[in-house]
Amino acid sequence: MLISKKNQQGFTLMEIVVGLALFGVALIALTDIYLLSQTTQNKLVGETRIQADARFVMEVLAREIRMSLIDYTAIDPTDFSPALDYLPLVDPAGNRLVFMTTSSPAICEPGTTSCLAVKQNDSAWASVTPRGVNVLRSDFYIYPDADPYAIVNDRFTASSTPRVTIILVSENITNKQSEKNIQNLQTTVSSRVYKRF
Repeated sequence: MLISKKNQQGFTLMEIVVGLALFGVALIALTDIYLLSQTTQNKLVGETRIQADARFVMEVLAREIRMSLIDYTAIDPTDFSPALDYLPLVDPAGNRLVFMTTSSPAICEPGTTSCLAVKQNDSAWASVTPRGVNVLRSDFYIYPDADPYAIVNDRFTASSTPRVTIILVSENITNKQSEKNIQNLQTTVSSRVYKRF
């Protein structure tokens, strides 16, 4: 009995190999597209998070500056060159606050190498920066550089409202270099406390 070729059904070996090759190429392309979209999504989530965290830190600083006086007595006049790396304030209750960037592991959140910290009076330093954020730089430009409420020779030493320009550079903490984001923020805040009588 001979089998007729016209009645045979199925694929030849060559057709199966070509089909598997096309399927493999399509699968590799789809996997690459998926991994690329996953990496992009992780980067966007990281950017969104670092922006929100940096804005939170800036809002904490802005709120304290608006409601407090700049503590000119705690500033060494030679430190104004051109910016301070710390910000001394006196809040409405008379408490002395100091903000500064530190890299102390005792102050910063676990896993963080540097953070913005605050100290009230003689209490311990506390981190203002949320977990997962490194503060690379914080500069404080105070204007005027003399206490506008001080009187010298029956005149005030300056005639403008104190204001602080804050420059904050922060980055998110991640193991993947492609997902690392650096956020640069700058704002100027005026004190709302007016104390001339």
